[in-house]
Amino acid sequence: MSSGNPRNVLNILNKIYELLSFEGKSFYSQESIDIETQTKAINQAAKYFAEEDSNYGSLSDKAKKAMFKFAAYLATARYALNIPESSPLAASFKDEDLNREAKEVYNLAVEFSLIQEMPDPRSDRNSKQLHKLIKLNPMLSPLWNLPVVYRGDLTLNADILNAIFDPENTSFDEHLNRVKRKWNSIHIDQLDTNLKQNVGSTAKLPEQGKLPF
Repeated sequence: MSSGNPRNVLNILNKIYELLSFEGKSFYSQESIDIETQTKAINQAAKYFAEEDSNYGSLSDKAKKAMFKFAAYLATARYALNIPESSPLAASFKDEDLNREAKEVYNLAVEFSLIQEMPDPRSDRNSKQLHKLIKLNPMLSPLWNLPVVYRGDLTLNADILNAIFDPENTSFDEHLNRVKRKWNSIHIDQLDTNLKQNVGSTAKLPEQGKLPF
């Protein structure tokens, strides 16, 4: 979760220390720290990282807005009925798809460690072209109940990419609602066909809105 950053480790330990002190317990005792305290500390550390530890004025504000959009996109994927990738914390895209304004904000998000660039690029499964691979800083994962490690990555096309990072682009909600519908749709016609094949072609399915008994 700390990504090997000592500052993040100290942030988490500091929150644990504060919670234990509030409860009248010693941080230095030999007793194990209970899960509830650890969970509270991690959530508080994540909130501190998002609100205070990366607060550098208007530039960081732009980066944070982009980070919030990116995280919302990842969370939408994770909690979808038809989850597009397991443990979605990362995304890949073509670097040239970023317009100039989006590129500036993207670089700020990386500079402020809100988003992390992965050392190895992602090879597109179709074109074999190398794509940039990024992930949300795991320190922020608790704010959206996202994983702290990733397995798969989402592919961002130019439209959604610039909707996330271009501060003048106002189409993000439209794109997010579109993928919500896509990832949460249930294909009733296909479901009916599969059911008929399983129970027999002569079986009659209940009408929509009616109980089968």
